[in-house]
Amino acid sequence: MHRNRRYLMVILVLASAAPAVAELPIPENPLWQPVVDEVYLQEIPTLLSTDRPLTAVAVHDGRTYVGDADGVTLLVGEALKRQKGPNGPVSRLKSLGGALYAAGPGGLWTLTGTGWSKLTDRPVADFCSFRGKIAFASGPRLFAVDGHEVSELTPDEDEEQRKKKDKEPPLLGVAAYSGTLYVHDGKRVGLLEGGQIQFDYIADWGRLEHGCTVRDLLAIGSRLYVATDEGLCVLRGMTWYHIDGDDGLCYEDTTALATGFDRDLWIGTARGAIRRVGDEYQFFGCDRWIPHDRVNAVAAGDRMVCIATDGGLSVIRYEPYTLAKKAAYYERWLEEWGMKRLGLVHILFWVGGQWVREVSDN
Repeated sequence: MHRNRRYLMVILVLASAAPAVAELPIPENPLWQPVVDEVYLQEIPTLLSTDRPLTAVAVHDGRTYVGDADGVTLLVGEALKRQKGPNGPVSRLKSLGGALYAAGPGGLWTLTGTGWSKLTDRPVADFCSFRGKIAFASGPRLFAVDGHEVSELTPDEDEEQRKKKDKEPPLLGVAAYSGTLYVHDGKRVGLLEGGQIQFDYIADWGRLEHGCTVRDLLAIGSRLYVATDEGLCVLRGMTWYHIDGDDGLCYEDTTALATGFDRDLWIGTARGAIRRVGDEYQFFGCDRWIPHDRVNAVAAGDRMVCIATDGGLSVIRYEPYTLAKKAAYYERWLEEWGMKRLGLVHILFWVGGQWVREVSDN
């Protein structure tokens, strides 16, 4: 009872003081300067939960396509609609050269104006654009497809070499960088040279983090980014260097990489997504920004980013805002939800089977 009286007195005092505060004169020569309320891009998330992991995502012709264990779905409104085409698990989706490609253990498909068509039955772990063709990794080998014609980029010289190669670990990722193809097998990063994949020597200085697990490759300009469970490794020319928590990386167990829409880099991790803009790292965590901690794939469109996770899809749109527009949004929200009394914001507590309203200091 005493506590309620105290709150009532505070409210009455503040309410009576409000007109006096509003009439305070503004100094002729204040020690502050007005700040221009410039337009900035505000993140607006939309979360779609699923009962299964989403393993791939791509933005193509303004549409969002998502891969899972049964093929490809298309985001329509706030629902995922199953598409006729790839069947079985889809682990990669990419928009390349005006066409959409989907890959998985069942092969490689492409979507053009007439619908989906299959390019190869070979299992495909990853693919990229390379010299006007689509290069893809299948088992321990590299192939290229031009139209529907498939050729091997790593041919065997003899039967003994073929048997030896078939015993090697399968390639899990491929990226076009520095005029050739770079690959990884989960532990090593190598490159295509002279029709063969070389893992032993690709840099003069530094090295890939010893003992790390490699998850993804992405070439941006003069750098090859490598997502590992111990942070990012970066190859620039012939030099390796490492990015971890000491450099500002919010979480080191990285899972996926994608180019953003404004010269930015998106990094999927086992506990959220990270956007790197210049030297700044912005963290997007579960519940507020994404529906599940683990990020499996990221794709960017026009001022928007799609994030596929183990528990659903997040679409983060970047809309032009000002601080005045943002303030108006929250003011309207407070009014519509009845969270403001006598000019003060209120919070709710669940006590004894009922909601109790209390003044908040926010």
